[in-house]
Amino acid sequence: MDRTLLSIVVDSSYKESEIKNFLKDLVNIFDIEDRVYSLEKEEDKNPSIVISFGELNGENFSKVHNNINSDFWKSASKKLAKIISKYGKEQDSILIFECNYKKSRGRFTCRTKESKIVKAAMNSLENGLNFLIQIFKSGDIPSSEIQIYCGFDERDNEYKIDRAVTFTPEFQEYAYDETKNKWNKIKIEKD
Repeated sequence: MDRTLLSIVVDSSYKESEIKNFLKDLVNIFDIEDRVYSLEKEEDKNPSIVISFGELNGENFSKVHNNINSDFWKSASKKLAKIISKYGKEQDSILIFECNYKKSRGRFTCRTKESKIVKAAMNSLENGLNFLIQIFKSGDIPSSEIQIYCGFDERDNEYKIDRAVTFTPEFQEYAYDETKNKWNKIKIEKD
């Protein structure tokens, strides 16, 4: 199995020993040496974990695709689900997956305290990445420099596009109409 680069940011809400146990599976499929970061948890912020796949062009996308279909990923998913549900008794945890495709970025967010939701979010990440890369490749996006935000829909157990933001030539927000496969500008109220 090809190990691809993976970066992980974990806030200090989680015990280091539990995170190390979660990482044991990931080192078999991803190169995470010197790529795991811990941040101090800000007061009044939800506990969070950010996993970044980096650039998903060409061969790297195939490698990541294979890795998230592996038994190591499934085992890591179970461990992460257990960690998040343990710390989610008081408030939801936020699990974020990020990727880049050329000048575009994708962000998948799951906000929950339930282990079954975390498992479902990690299991449906493959479909979410495939869908997002397909959109990026199609060129049917408002700008080549865009950030697309996807949220995990617990009812349908899948990621759905929440919105997109472009920064060039100017800042603009877009909503995505799934039924028409169309981007619609969101009117920005000016003060």
